[in-house]
Amino acid sequence: MPLLFSPRSPRLAAAILCAFVAVTACGRGSGDGPLTKGTLAGPDPIVVRAARKGGKARAYRYPALDSAVWTSAQNVPAVSSLMAFDHENGLLAYADSAGMAGWIDLRLGSVRPATRKRVTSPATADGWSVYGISGKSDIVRFTPAGDWTLSVKNRVISDLLPQEDGTLLVLFDGGDAKTLVMRLRPPDSRWLDSLELERPEHVARTDVGDRVYFSVGRQLQAVSTANLREAANVRISGEITALAPTPSGDRIYVVSQSDAIDVYDRYRNEVVARVQVPGVVTELRMDGFGRYLLARSALGDTAWVISTGSNRYLGAIAGTWRSDLPAVGVDGVIATVRGVNVVFVDPSNMQQVGQAKGGAGDVWYFMLWNGFRPRAQGIDQPVQFSWRGQDSLIAAALGDTGRIAFVGGAGAADSARRATATAPPARIDAARTPPPPPATTSWTVSFAVVLSEERARSVAGEIVVDGERAHVVPGRSGETNVFRVVLGPYRTRADAERVGKASGRQYWVYDGVP
Repeated sequence: MPLLFSPRSPRLAAAILCAFVAVTACGRGSGDGPLTKGTLAGPDPIVVRAARKGGKARAYRYPALDSAVWTSAQNVPAVSSLMAFDHENGLLAYADSAGMAGWIDLRLGSVRPATRKRVTSPATADGWSVYGISGKSDIVRFTPAGDWTLSVKNRVISDLLPQEDGTLLVLFDGGDAKTLVMRLRPPDSRWLDSLELERPEHVARTDVGDRVYFSVGRQLQAVSTANLREAANVRISGEITALAPTPSGDRIYVVSQSDAIDVYDRYRNEVVARVQVPGVVTELRMDGFGRYLLARSALGDTAWVISTGSNRYLGAIAGTWRSDLPAVGVDGVIATVRGVNVVFVDPSNMQQVGQAKGGAGDVWYFMLWNGFRPRAQGIDQPVQFSWRGQDSLIAAALGDTGRIAFVGGAGAADSARRATATAPPARIDAARTPPPPPATTSWTVSFAVVLSEERARSVAGEIVVDGERAHVVPGRSGETNVFRVVLGPYRTRADAERVGKASGRQYWVYDGVP
C-alpha cells in the first residue's frame, strides 16, 4: 500500500511541520459541491489525480478540487498506483496495470516509462529510484539517469524494501519456513549485512526508515535497517493479522484479536493500549501525518476511524476500500469512494463536507509541494556577461536583470545604475499558475527542548490536553541535534495559552512552528 503523503526522512520532519500549519488553516466546504478554498502557510497541499483507465494526469491545490493548476502534456497509462514523489525533481513515480513503472514529471508535464521491462513488486522510497523484480532472480533499479541490474542466482526474491538513505533490503525465500534479509547500497553490488528469521506473515516499514517490523504468529520483531540487528521482540496477545506504524515509528498498531487493535510503544517495548472496534479488521492504513488510523472492516467496505492522539474509536465511514482511498487529507478530512464520486468526511462528526463528482475514476495522491507557485521569468534565464576591458575588473550584480556586468575602474557604478534603471521588471505568468495563498499565523506551545529523543518521547507521553498528546519534533540548535516537545500549532495565542495552562507544566508560547 503506497503512502499517500510522500515526504520521507530526512524531508519528513519538515513536511510534517508544514502540515500542522496547514491543518489549522485549510477551510472546509459543505453540502454537495467541491470543498471551499482555504489558506495556509508552508508548502501547498496538492492532490494529483491520474485516470485509472489511462489519460491525462491533473494536479489540484487542495481543497480547491474544481480547478486544476496543472495538466500533463502527455497521457498516463492505466495506473494501478502512484507510489512516491521526488520533491527535488518534481517526479511522481507510478506503476501501471501492465506491470510497467514510470514517472510523471510535474515540472515539464511529460510522462516517461522507466523501462519496457515488466517487473513485479515495484517499490520506491523517494520517487526517483524505482525497484522491481524481473523474473525470479533479477533485482532491477530504474532512475531517470540510468538503470542498474543485479542477478541473484540460486535464490528466490520474495520482496524489496527500499530505504530513504539509498540502501535496499532484499527478502529471500530461505526454505524451511525461513526468510533471509540482506542489505546493499546500489549501484554497489556488495552485500553489507544479512539476517535470517522465521518467514514473516506481515512486514511494515516506518517512514523514518530506521526500523522494519516483521510478524510471525504472535511475535512482533523489530529489525534495525542500519545493520540488520534485532532491535526489539515482543509477544502480542493473539495471532497478528495486520500492522501499521505511525510516521515517526514510535508506535505500531497491531491487529491480533477479532475486535481490538493493540498499540505497541517502541520506547517502552510493550503494548500500552488497546482500541476496541466494532468487528473484525482485515487491513490498517495510517494517516501520513499520524493523526488517524483507518481500519478496514471484514464485513464490507467500511473504514473505522481511530484517533491516534487518544487511541479512541471515533466512528465508521462507508465507502469502497482501494489502494489509494480512503485517505486523510492535510486538513484532517477523510476522502473515500462512494459510487462514482469521491466524498470528504469530517472525522470529528462523521459528516460529509464535500464531494468530487466522478472522482472515483482517478487514482489519488496527496502531497505537499511548492512547485506550482509562480516563478519570475528571470529566474530561469541564463546568465549573460558584458565585458569592458581586462584590468581592474569589478563584478556588479544587477538584481532582477539576470546579468552580471564586468566593468573596469570607475565605470562600474555608472554601468550598474544604467542597467538597473533600464531592466524590465520580472514577470509572473499568472494565467498559468494562480497566486500563492496568503500566510496564516499560528502559535505553538513548547514544553521542553532536550538532547535525547528517548527522553523527549517520555516527556511527550505524559502530556495530554483535550485528548491531544504532545509530539516530538526533531531540529537543530547550531550544530547540535535537539528534540522539542510541543503541542499545536493553534489559531490564536489565547488558544495556545489555554492549552499550556491546562497541561499543568511549565511552558512557553511562540509564533509559528519549530
